[in-house]
Amino acid sequence: LKAAKNENVKTLSLKKGETEKIGDELVKLIKIKSNHSTAKDLSAGGTVKVSAKLLIEKKGKAFIAEPELELRNNKSYYNPDTLKALGKIFSLTKVNASGGIVLKIKELGGKNRTKPEELSAQLSVEPFISLIWLGVILTTVGFFVSSFRRRRS
Repeated sequence: LKAAKNENVKTLSLKKGETEKIGDELVKLIKIKSNHSTAKDLSAGGTVKVSAKLLIEKKGKAFIAEPELELRNNKSYYNPDTLKALGKIFSLTKVNASGGIVLKIKELGGKNRTKPEELSAQLSVEPFISLIWLGVILTTVGFFVSSFRRRRS
């Protein structure tokens, strides 16, 4: 387990069946799934999809995460899995030839958590506002009457 540049991101290497402890959580790699494309298929523009099934245990509760890594046209595409109940994002960043994986685990929020935006409104009753609206209506009616009379003459 290594701390990355950002204190909210941890890097973790696991092999099938291994369990690592991160804080008060246990992370276990249950299995690695692949679409079994060959290197020849990949060099011909094929796609390799790899996903990892993880079991995360915290305070007696179990959670499943399945991040994916897709290699297409010599580029890596990441499909992380977010577990809001734990406040973490699990990303599969590398698959080793020995059957192991490298994960990045990012915490949601933490010290850098932004506050949700708030909208504050005040509702009040003004007793003489109806007189202002009456003035607006009379002015509008007067405008149309004068416009109509000017056009007729």
